[in-house]
Amino acid sequence: MIVSMCAGWGIERDGIADYSRYLVDGIRSSGVDARIVPLGHYIGGRRYYAQAALKAAGADICHVQFNYLYFNGELPYKNRFLYFAGRVSIPLVMTVHEVRVGFRRLSAEFSSRASKLAYNALLPALNPWSVSLHERIYARAGRVIVHTEEHAKAIRALTERPDKVVLVPHGIPQISDSDRGVSRPGAKKRLGLEGKRVLTIPGFINKRKGYEKVLDILASLPEDVVLMIAGGRMTENTGEIEYYKTVEKIISARSLRSRVRITGYLGERDIPDIMAATDICLAPFSSTAASGALSLSIGYHKPIIASDIAAHNEINGRIPCLELFKGGDEADLLRKIKTLLADSGRLMMLSDMARRYSDEYSYSKTAKRTIELYKEAVER
Repeated sequence: MIVSMCAGWGIERDGIADYSRYLVDGIRSSGVDARIVPLGHYIGGRRYYAQAALKAAGADICHVQFNYLYFNGELPYKNRFLYFAGRVSIPLVMTVHEVRVGFRRLSAEFSSRASKLAYNALLPALNPWSVSLHERIYARAGRVIVHTEEHAKAIRALTERPDKVVLVPHGIPQISDSDRGVSRPGAKKRLGLEGKRVLTIPGFINKRKGYEKVLDILASLPEDVVLMIAGGRMTENTGEIEYYKTVEKIISARSLRSRVRITGYLGERDIPDIMAATDICLAPFSSTAASGALSLSIGYHKPIIASDIAAHNEINGRIPCLELFKGGDEADLLRKIKTLLADSGRLMMLSDMARRYSDEYSYSKTAKRTIELYKEAVER
């Protein structure tokens, strides 16, 4: 079997590109010929997508790693997915990483007041158009893969064939023994964190990560406890820049400069030291579709404290590898951190649960399940 994998590829600041690389490695290890059709960010030209479709055509299956940025955004009049898919004649499978149906009124995203007012005035027309766009997008695929039940429910409501929507949990990368075995004292020394207990929120910085919750309680934790924000901005758009500045302002206003480290963007070779120096990973997210950063933390077998959002409850429903706190309840988060820092037995148990989860939901197993779905799509 030959598969055309249409995805962001070789893009540094792109979690879905990382996901695609791990998945392709697993697919190829299972004996399937996966050929890459690279997609870039926010490209508007139709010719680009016609050429991508032509390149994808020489296979048995076209598998699209779908996110809006690969098809010029979520605005219905800009999105190019249907143009691309209409030129693909072989069976098409999608992995949907984001579901954003409809739009909200904007207050600060546009620098021009006139642009903002014009956009908000268009909402009564844009929202039904968005629903129609998503119905047509999902109709094009023989199988739609999602990572959470929340996404599965949303997409099933938009398709005439809800049975084609299949939940496949986000894969967990298999970390080499050498990377996972880095000495904690050595890593802390290299990072200038000797004598510190390190709480880490890994991944790209965005509003959904919940940094404010941790910054609000950091001063109430023992002085040797520090927060490492292990990542940087994914893009240079206005919203991300402004949010980054907001986080920095909170740190300064609360005199936390000595207790917070923002690493900036991390390459693969930086990760082993970061994870080795980490005592507990935090995932105080307000929402998430599926987090590559959380998957990486599980792959490193880290103890993790996470908010009790639906996606995290789903993970714990499979194997209870996360210590959950009540989302939005900073007092509960503070209690969970203090308790876990003082409980070495619980830390070891969570680490072992993470190991079990990473074994059960590895990318190699994700790849095998995906290949089964390819065969089903071809047989239809």
